[in-house]
Amino acid sequence: MVAALASGEPEAVVVGGGVRVPRLARVVPDAVAVGDGGAGLEWGRGPVLVTGGTGGLGRVVARHLVVERGVRELLLVSRRGPAAEGVEGLVAELSRAGARVSVVACDVADGAAVADLVARHGVGAVVH
Repeated sequence: MVAALASGEPEAVVVGGGVRVPRLARVVPDAVAVGDGGAGLEWGRGPVLVTGGTGGLGRVVARHLVVERGVRELLLVSRRGPAAEGVEGLVAELSRAGARVSVVACDVADGAAVADLVARHGVGAVVH
């Protein structure tokens, strides 16, 4: 416990007498570089899942990914999915820009539903 306090970490947990701290790690299996608009970024193979993809910010992110970053496959996810207002126009716009777009209804607060969604669609990256 003293080691956890002395570590200076804002978040730590003592497990089995050892101190553990959260860390993020970039994991991109079978990564592929995107086109010229990619600015050196790599996206995994498979669609880029955008949570809240049919809402205001999600639409901006989706456009940015396609137009500025060269992403060619999107999976837009929101609670309303295809029933979201204006989604047909968004899909048409992104398709004209060269992307293949799928829209799915899913509550990302439901871990099991998200795991199933990711497995079913072979997701390569997530923008949340």
